[in-house]
Amino acid sequence: MTTVDRSAGTVQFGLFDVELDEVREQLRMREATILRERQARFEANKAKLLADTGAWKGGEFSERIDALLDRLVHAGAPARRMHDAILGGINAAAKGGRLDEHHVAFVEEKARVEVARVSTLGEVIPTKWELQSATDLTAVDPSCTQLPEAIQHAALARLNELGPGLAQLGFKSELEVDTSSPRVAQELASGIREVHTALMLLAVNRYRDAKGYKQAKAERLDNIERFASQVLGIDTKAHPGVKLDLPLTSSGMRQKPARNQAKAAELHESVGDSDTTRQADVSGIYVGKITSLSADRLEQKIGRDPRDVVVHDRATLSGDDVTVGNVVTISYEMGIGRLSNLDLAVEQRGRGR
Repeated sequence: MTTVDRSAGTVQFGLFDVELDEVREQLRMREATILRERQARFEANKAKLLADTGAWKGGEFSERIDALLDRLVHAGAPARRMHDAILGGINAAAKGGRLDEHHVAFVEEKARVEVARVSTLGEVIPTKWELQSATDLTAVDPSCTQLPEAIQHAALARLNELGPGLAQLGFKSELEVDTSSPRVAQELASGIREVHTALMLLAVNRYRDAKGYKQAKAERLDNIERFASQVLGIDTKAHPGVKLDLPLTSSGMRQKPARNQAKAAELHESVGDSDTTRQADVSGIYVGKITSLSADRLEQKIGRDPRDVVVHDRATLSGDDVTVGNVVTISYEMGIGRLSNLDLAVEQRGRGR
């Protein structure tokens, strides 16, 4: 009979437990260090923001700015970044002589959307749904108004049924709703998007069928008719036809809108060639690697030339956390920046988030 010596295995398991405990302790210490550094950055940023408020305190917009900032504070920790980004943008605008009615109205809208995103019903900033009309359908897609009027009326009725519920949650439009918004807001926004989708698909596929294009498929059109009927609450087949002056190509594909030259010029200017470090503009998009990071500023390399660096004021930024070496996109509107960490997004997708 063979005797098994279990002592060696026990010792090995014991060493493994010790090593595991050491790793856990190292991770705990690292997490504590990160939290301390983050808190230190927050306190430094907070002190700087408060010191700069003198540029607008007591001015003609002071009460409105205080009110919108208070709403963000009451919304809690999830709205803190937007609070700091808006305050930083206001401070910079006031010091640069750019704080005007347009800027204040813009940040009031930003605050309203942020509060709606993070708050529960009853804490939102009230807003109003503007009744949709045929003009609004045309603005979304001109092809929608080429369908029979009965279908258009059904679509408008559905939009104006869903819209007020969205307004009660603090959103003026489905475009303000994303995956971080309350679930009920996402469902209402999805319903609105389905209406527009049903109209677009129905118009284009009826047009292709009427023209006899090779892209026309009877089974596909039948499926779209059923989808549109379900979404719009009307039997679309009872209202056949489509005008034949749709903005489509000869192949039956929807034409792409012309490029916005002003937007393209702005983007080119914001990421164009440069041989000096420069401050980020109040509007524009910057894509590149983080080369330097401190409590109050962030430097980003945006071109092939190593000297092509843009400096960002962290007080005006909200969005993802970053570290040196991350590739990020920073977009500005009215001096308020939104930071998207591309490396973080890739990492989170890898984790299945």
